[in-house]
Amino acid sequence: AENLEVLDILKNACILPHGGGYELTDIEEVLDILEYKYQRYFVTSLKANTSRLKIIRNVGELQFEYRGRDVVLKTLQLNLGDIIARLNPLFSIKL
Repeated sequence: AENLEVLDILKNACILPHGGGYELTDIEEVLDILEYKYQRYFVTSLKANTSRLKIIRNVGELQFEYRGRDVVLKTLQLNLGDIIARLNPLFSIKL
């Protein structure tokens, strides 16, 4: 990121699991991005306990919830997509 001069942009990036319709329940914001031995680590602040940090390597393993209507409305507002179906998840299981 430093070599490409995009570090400042990435430091304020929202980390979302694939699909973008999910919310990371305990993450407030990304404070720093560290790279070590070709691995990227995200230093984040927590919503509930602001005096602690969480360092994440694999975003896909985090607990998440569905964001719901807010993401759909923002997508429509920014003209990034159209509604073609409505899906109502009953539950999700993470193994």
